Amino acid sequence: TRFNLVIERVEMYERMGKRDLQFNDLQSLEQWAEQLKDQTRLANALTLRTRYHHTIGEYLTAINYARDTEKYLDNTMPEINIKTRIAYSSALLRVGMADESMEQAKMGLDIAVQSGRRADEARAFTVMGLIALEQKDPSLAHQYLEESLRIARELKERRLESYALNNLAVSV
Repeated sequence: TRFNLVIERVEMYERMGKRDLQFNDLQSLEQWAEQLKDQTRLANALTLRTRYHHTIGEYLTAINYARDTEKYLDNTMPEINIKTRIAYSSALLRVGMADESMEQAKMGLDIAVQSGRRADEARAFTVMGLIALEQKDPSLAHQYLEESLRIARELKERRLESYALNNLAVSV
């Protein structure tokens, strides 16, 4: 229970931009997961760490954490797997590794489709749209972003819809 509460607090600190408090909680989560020898919790903590480093612009560190997380991922944790793939993909894109980035995004999309996680499908399509833009393929980017927008509207997910619309504007 404590572990799950601290995860919620990490996400709250992330939204608030309180990076020092977020970092402290991330360290605690990793330590607890290692002490418990719980691979699912460790994967979750490492995914949060990947997102943290991506958010603060430490893309190579984010990539390393994503690679570490991969060791603990399996089919029983689609949510963590998808979050890892999307964060990994975004970090790879930021360091100019667009092909590898698209690979990770497509893996995340496949997992989202297989597990019926429609909102995560939309997230993956948004990232894939950004990658296609970086690869100088605006037509493909537009297709991915349109699909993300369609899913977001279907789910009535306003935040996802705003991401898709904003990135569609960029693609035009």
